[in-house]
Amino acid sequence: MTSVFILNPNNIKEEVMVYNYTFLNEIYPMYDRFYNLLKSSDDYKIKNIYNFIYIRLIKINKKFPEIKTIKKKNIKSLDEFNKEIKDYISGDKIKAILIINSISHYFTPYKFN
Repeated sequence: MTSVFILNPNNIKEEVMVYNYTFLNEIYPMYDRFYNLLKSSDDYKIKNIYNFIYIRLIKINKKFPEIKTIKKKNIKSLDEFNKEIKDYISGDKIKAILIINSISHYFTPYKFN
């Protein structure tokens, strides 16, 4: 079976920080593996991850205008990150895949030809 995800969820390292993300809970049953990616980094990097997702969605939006971007924000806390991403996804599986792949891309950069 072909996966739509860039990074294999089984290859995600253990968490460093403790925070209960919820933005994927209703969409993707193996959400904890992607949360572990976020938990494996320091909490100050969340702002960088959010900005990375923002820029990546702008690039995707230029090619596919039906894909909306997230709000441009200066994320100051894990709660704010979780809320903004959850509001963006709002039950849409395609948006969830975009967020999961963006987070995976942040941790494992891969250049497509």
